[in-house]
Amino acid sequence: MGSPEVRQFNVHPGIIKHLIKEQAGTFVKAVVELVMNSIDAGATRVDLIFLENGTFTVKDNGRGFADRREIEMFFETFGTPHSEGDARFGRFRIGRGQIMAYANTVWRSGNYKMDVRLLSEDAPLGYSLHETVEEQAGCHIDGVVTDESVLRELHYSGLMKTPWCRPANSDFARAIRYLDVPVYVDDEQLNTSPATCKWSFEDDYGYYLFDESSEFIVYNLGVYVASAKRRDFFVGGIFVSKKPIKLNMARNAWLNHGCKVIENLIKVTNREFRKSVAKSANMNDADLGALIYKVARQSEDIKEDEASILFDKRFILDLSGKRLSPREFLKNRVFSLYDGESSLIAERAVAEGAIAMLIPRMFHLAGMESSEAVAIDFMHALAGLFGEFTDGWNIRFVKFETIKASYSSITERVADADLTPEQFAALKALRHVAKDIAWSTKDPAKRTRRIFAGKSDCAEAWTNGFDYIEINVKVLQEACWSGISTLPALVLHEFCHQSASSLDEHEHGIEFYKRFHDVVLSENFASIVRACQMKYMSLLLEAGINICYSDRRIATKMKRIVLQSDVVKRRIELERKRRWAME
Repeated sequence: MGSPEVRQFNVHPGIIKHLIKEQAGTFVKAVVELVMNSIDAGATRVDLIFLENGTFTVKDNGRGFADRREIEMFFETFGTPHSEGDARFGRFRIGRGQIMAYANTVWRSGNYKMDVRLLSEDAPLGYSLHETVEEQAGCHIDGVVTDESVLRELHYSGLMKTPWCRPANSDFARAIRYLDVPVYVDDEQLNTSPATCKWSFEDDYGYYLFDESSEFIVYNLGVYVASAKRRDFFVGGIFVSKKPIKLNMARNAWLNHGCKVIENLIKVTNREFRKSVAKSANMNDADLGALIYKVARQSEDIKEDEASILFDKRFILDLSGKRLSPREFLKNRVFSLYDGESSLIAERAVAEGAIAMLIPRMFHLAGMESSEAVAIDFMHALAGLFGEFTDGWNIRFVKFETIKASYSSITERVADADLTPEQFAALKALRHVAKDIAWSTKDPAKRTRRIFAGKSDCAEAWTNGFDYIEINVKVLQEACWSGISTLPALVLHEFCHQSASSLDEHEHGIEFYKRFHDVVLSENFASIVRACQMKYMSLLLEAGINICYSDRRIATKMKRIVLQSDVVKRRIELERKRRWAME
């Protein structure tokens, strides 16, 4: 056997077509790539013209292609790497292929013309090279877009002047906003050199603008890369790099590891965030959300001196929206996550000093879901950061459902004056029929139980069994759009709780069910329901409130029945008179 043969890997031509068709994503991004190519070629000005028929021109005053050899190496061949320092943006000379996926193009440079037509599926993977008598300075690209979807994107991209979009406000303008080489669309310059702008901070790596916006926008040498959420860098604003950022092939994301520009950016933004937190007496929601996220997800990056500052910084929200510091919040030994609905129970549990309550809004500000797992992780992070300040504070989590079960009997009466007009109308309608319902259940109470409105996180209605019944204000309000027909049965249910509280009595005995069953099936109860509906609708009309569809339909049916009844009554009367006359 001989020595092993060393072989080179090869790339199939299909990969080149894939690179051309798949790497761009949008027509605007392909045009931005042409601008970057011009700057890599040393251009000091780039001009673009786009017309409504899909034709366009991109030209620059850069080096262009000096001879046939350069065309073969740098235009014909995809993937030829740049030498160190010979380009600001390019790495592998494949970006020019992006425009070829959207348009047929003709490239002119020096004494050469390259005609590229790759749009059809059966088009050969190549171009036509022509020698020209006239010499073209720089690089001049003419193209035509034929695909309808790409034409629509072009019309709305801002690359041409239209009644609904101006170049200065376009996606393209935002993409090249901070390039230091002038870029013109129809003779209007769209970019501004970062050296002429006002910044919060500047160093060898770039320009920094810090503000209270919810995102942090990153530009690589003046070209837009991506917008990060505020929580990713803990500040809002803009960063324009002076040195190249290591990017993925699509140039829409940076590499977090091994890029000195991004590493320095993280140091600068962290330092700015610490400064803003230290000097701010009352953080805005954006900073608060960023801090919550940092504590919950990146607590290991928080240094000891920073933790000592945060320990007395108020960034934890309580039920009332008040902000508490970890020192104040961690005085409790037990915590839970508020369900966002059962405010009476949550407030009682906190008021009795039994528990510390985390609220969903705090996690939503940080862009996190509000769940028990997230709440537990957050509390573990707090304990890890501030454990040395809390004398061995131990975490104990209690499910909110457990708390609800413990405080299920909590109710609060609501005065008539505090009700909405809709709620008060429903309450008065139920009071109108309360005496009839009490009589039908043979209620032993000496006086008819009074009907009030109330609040509860667990019950629709409740009673003490002898002198009052309270209806949840939520149920009273719902009658406005779902109808009141079910509410008399709810009041009946409470009247069937006789001499015992419905909040304490969780089981219904045989006597209760028999009492309820007998009344519901009686003809008298149907009359009670109709009387309640009629009273409710008349009260709504008096208050100028629209009647819901459900009650309106019932009223229409009742009217139809009454009319039919009147016809029958007249027939009976006529028949009686006819018989009397015959007699």
